[in-house]
Amino acid sequence: MIKTSKHLKFSVFGVVVPQGRPRFSTRNGYPIAYDPPKSKAYKQKIFEAFWYAIKIEDYERYEQKNEPLFLTNPVGIKITEHRQIPKSWSKIKKQNAIQGLEKPVTRPDLDNVTKIVLDALNGHAWHDDGQVIEIYARKIYDLNPRLEIEIYEISETGEQSEN
Repeated sequence: MIKTSKHLKFSVFGVVVPQGRPRFSTRNGYPIAYDPPKSKAYKQKIFEAFWYAIKIEDYERYEQKNEPLFLTNPVGIKITEHRQIPKSWSKIKKQNAIQGLEKPVTRPDLDNVTKIVLDALNGHAWHDDGQVIEIYARKIYDLNPRLEIEIYEISETGEQSEN
């Protein structure tokens, strides 16, 4: 499948917060599940970064009609988590991390990072996360911790649109 010209790339700066386990409570005798406060706040941060990245014409459509950016078309997403290099590491190990020779095989798990992004953008970037038919996610070390997200529409014909 080929990306089309309709895509959006943005960053969420700071240490990444993965999707936490749901919390449970009762209200009026009925059980309810809710997001932990850290997850809820980070979802809002992802949404705000998405909102600022939308082009003026797409924002106007989104604001006036409350329509998701990619409507009902198939969507792909690329997520890169830039992890903070531990301060306790030696200079050599830090340099290896910058060069990509050290891999971040620690928590948070990449699937929880992917989940929080999909949940945060559901209903805003697309109608339903069932539209996401392609996901590429990775973790790397970097001096500036952040989450980079690229959302792109996938052509059903497999032809690439002109930029």
